[in-house]
Amino acid sequence: MGNEPFQMVTNDYRRPLSGKEKAAILMGELGGSAESVFEYLSDSELKKLRKSMRSLGKRVNWQDETAVLQETNDWGLRKGLANPIHTDAEIAAFIKTSEKAEKESEIRNMMRKNPDAIAQALSAWLKED
Repeated sequence: MGNEPFQMVTNDYRRPLSGKEKAAILMGELGGSAESVFEYLSDSELKKLRKSMRSLGKRVNWQDETAVLQETNDWGLRKGLANPIHTDAEIAAFIKTSEKAEKESEIRNMMRKNPDAIAQALSAWLKED
């Protein structure tokens, strides 16, 4: 899995994301720093995740990325692993922070502290389809 960030695109048409697409978007956002999560995923889950990432490619609709990050943050809040994000401006800042390697993002912090928890979220998404 590459360390290159996704290229966001705009698109007026949006369909619901599959669990596999959500997992691929989250892993793309986490980049190479997500390797600590892999040990908590089964071989089957890793295979599905890699296939989903290849299928998704590098072009991700910014609305989809925002939705996945928001869903991940909401999940982290429920688990007591993340700080709340309330406004569109905070979500935009959250994404910008995630794009810059020199800054820490909430999702990356959550992943570093609890890679098993992120793996649980990915597993749940991978089982949706």
